Amino acid sequence: MNLSWPESMYLVNDEHRFVYCPIPKVASSSLKQWFLTTLGYEPGRADWPERPHEFLCDRGAARKGDIPADYLSFAFVRDPRRRLVSAYLQKFVVRWDAPASPARPVIQAVCESLMRPVDFAKGISFRCFVKHIVSCDPMSLDVHWRPQHLFFSKNRTFDFVGHAESFDADMLALTRRLDLPYRASFRTLQLPYLNTNIEGAADMLSGQLRRLKAFPAWPSFYDDDLRSQVAEYYALDNRKFGYASAADIPQREPEFVPC
Repeated sequence: MNLSWPESMYLVNDEHRFVYCPIPKVASSSLKQWFLTTLGYEPGRADWPERPHEFLCDRGAARKGDIPADYLSFAFVRDPRRRLVSAYLQKFVVRWDAPASPARPVIQAVCESLMRPVDFAKGISFRCFVKHIVSCDPMSLDVHWRPQHLFFSKNRTFDFVGHAESFDADMLALTRRLDLPYRASFRTLQLPYLNTNIEGAADMLSGQLRRLKAFPAWPSFYDDDLRSQVAEYYALDNRKFGYASAADIPQREPEFVPC
């Protein structure tokens, strides 16, 4: 039986009997590299894949049958507000000209709705990005800003859900449970950030942000209106994963609980 999304993008380790549900913009690069080490690959060796994301995507596509129900299933999640800013800065500001960039159709749709020329280098503001997102069916969104709860298959129970904000503690608990070495660390987008908020950041075009020496602190991108829109659209993520509108980090100890 062929697997459908989201199961089709899960990474399965049959030797150690676990399933990882990768969610973009939630330490997925670090976790995919860690996953490779559980398959016996090591960075620097001749057999280390040049493009791990593509390698693992092809490997996952090769699995056609059901994933055993008794495999330990886990995923990591992130504060939707931070995840959204990170996705915007990465895809619209830093890597806006990457081949097949998911920013391009959004920029085109926003510019056309505003009846202005489409200019990918000039880009759009974070406010326009959010306005576009909340007008869309969640399942139609690119995976980098698709709500995180949609990545969890209704056909299986997840044993562990870690948080990017407590990545080290959660990853340590997970690897101990799996009896595997802990060789991963949460690497945020490597960009220079200011420690202070900048007024008006939400309305700066991505091209303008690109010219800054350092990016505004992530809360700079939110005013009351944007906080309200994002909280409403990602409400199920907030409730399901313990993110309150006024709290950044869930107050919890690492534990294995059904999800």
